[in-house]
Amino acid sequence: MEFHNGRNGGSPEHHTSEGGEHSDADDTHFLFRIGAAYSFHLGESFGIEPAVNLDFVNSEEVWVYGINLTYGW
Repeated sequence: MEFHNGRNGGSPEHHTSEGGEHSDADDTHFLFRIGAAYSFHLGESFGIEPAVNLDFVNSEEVWVYGINLTYGW
């Protein structure tokens, strides 16, 4: 689930379709994510993990890149 906080107070009366001030309402969307990551071990307990994910939310595709720090025992 993705929770979206509206901009500019989330008040629809401030919304303009072209230029100017933009606002939108608070909303909740179903999110589906697929991704891949690979863990590089640093010693016995720690690791670093580059990751890439593709989110499908509100009829849009959003690429998410990141680096995860991991710990295991």
